[in-house]
Amino acid sequence: MKTAEKNDPYSMNQDLRLSKCLYCGQARHDRDARFCIMCGNPIVNRCSECPHRNIAIARYCEKCGKPTLFFLRGLLQPFPAEPSTHVYHQPPDPPEGLYARMKRLEDERAAKKAAAKRPEAKKKTEASKKRK
Repeated sequence: MKTAEKNDPYSMNQDLRLSKCLYCGQARHDRDARFCIMCGNPIVNRCSECPHRNIAIARYCEKCGKPTLFFLRGLLQPFPAEPSTHVYHQPPDPPEGLYARMKRLEDERAAKKAAAKRPEAKKKTEASKKRK
């Protein structure tokens, strides 16, 4: 087991049983245990209605949609009602493509040329030539 997995409070075995209790941190349980021997909280995140076992971070059953035991016992906090600053449903902007970059550079060059052709710019360049 990797170090990151050992330190993860939500690490589970293949039977979807926590390796440590989320409430008290107790790590010694029988292979078929469903509840912690120290605090009595569940170590298997079962659905409150159906017999489905959910992953440790599930607040609601993925089969029937009812609350899980971890959520009902307060071992998991409610999902934020307000959206966070990080938006999960929108992919990041794609990188600028070759043609888009060429077009942008071409537009920048055209804008510089247009600015150089303006009368104010000509006066400034003529004044700087006279000084020399």
